[in-house]
Amino acid sequence: MHLTPPTTAQRAVISTWFDTYITVAHPSLGRAGAVCPYANAARHQGVVHIRAAAVRPVGAPQPRDLLLTSPATASAWLQSVLAAALDEFDHHPWPPCAQHLHSLIVLLEDLLPEYWGELDRVHADSKTAVMRRGLMAGQFHPHCPAPAVHNPRFAVNRAPVPLLVIRRMARHDHLFASEPQHLQAYERSFRPERRPETDRPGQLTIRR
Repeated sequence: MHLTPPTTAQRAVISTWFDTYITVAHPSLGRAGAVCPYANAARHQGVVHIRAAAVRPVGAPQPRDLLLTSPATASAWLQSVLAAALDEFDHHPWPPCAQHLHSLIVLLEDLLPEYWGELDRVHADSKTAVMRRGLMAGQFHPHCPAPAVHNPRFAVNRAPVPLLVIRRMARHDHLFASEPQHLQAYERSFRPERRPETDRPGQLTIRR
């Protein structure tokens, strides 16, 4: 799997998504601030790297609907995209500034609507392994059911096209550790410690 630079039109899709959704507040979010509180800073720092993943390589004779013909083939393709995205993230020549904001966005426009659910499943199946690398992956698409942390009734991971986003793990990501194995993976990067005695008994804080 080879990730390619986005087209001008694809860059415009991401720019519009940032301007109209990710970097602004939403009344259903359940907290103050933008949908992603770090996206605007990442963009201003120049550490948002955009790539595209195509089912059909340039020049290949088969159309995409003959290449992704079942949930199994879609899942296999998405797993290869995720592996390529993680490799790209690890080897990209990121600028030294704002390392905590480094973000990779991969457009998956070849993924047909009937297979968007496979993106959710691949994300769930790979979450622990990604977290063990000190990274976080997020899936976005027009029908993504992933709920907001502070309002489970709000499906927050929406985008006009299917996307896969890779970023560095942050201190607050324990909020996304929904399973014990996720928390164990999180604690490889951030270790829990008891708060001082002045805080409530048993309350934990997270130290790097």
